[in-house]
Amino acid sequence: MDKRIHGSVHLQLCREIGKMDPVVGNLAPVFFNFSYFSHLNAALMCANRLFDDSGTSLKTLLSWADSHAGKFAFGSVEDVKRTIGDARMQLAKLHKVQKCLKIRRNNFLAHNSEEGIFDPEGMFRKAGVTYKELQQVFDEAATAINKTRQKNSWVSSGSGSLPSE
Repeated sequence: MDKRIHGSVHLQLCREIGKMDPVVGNLAPVFFNFSYFSHLNAALMCANRLFDDSGTSLKTLLSWADSHAGKFAFGSVEDVKRTIGDARMQLAKLHKVQKCLKIRRNNFLAHNSEEGIFDPEGMFRKAGVTYKELQQVFDEAATAINKTRQKNSWVSSGSGSLPSE
């Protein structure tokens, strides 16, 4: 789940560029503007990837663990399932942000929609995400993964492997 790490790094770089002294920024405004939005868009895409319905995502990781709950070297079936349930409830709190991220992805980042082309301000108002909300996505993802790892050690008894990225 290195998308949470990559996303956090891109978000931090974006924030730091945004705080830059205007004197420095005015030396190469196109470079810094493109750098800012490149890191922001990369962070948004990383956040989206954490919640994809396919591929390696938190959803598929938790589903895999749930289907292999009896095969972990540490933690009973009940412990594993309880931890997975806790992680799912924790991530469900991010539903509003996930919905905004998906709208931005589908209308602007990964695809071109009429709304994204002809009314980008309207789309951004409808699907606005703050730095704080985006950082919360990465933090909650890390917490969900780490709690599950700590409690169950993500060590299977050999019948199946974790999905790869």
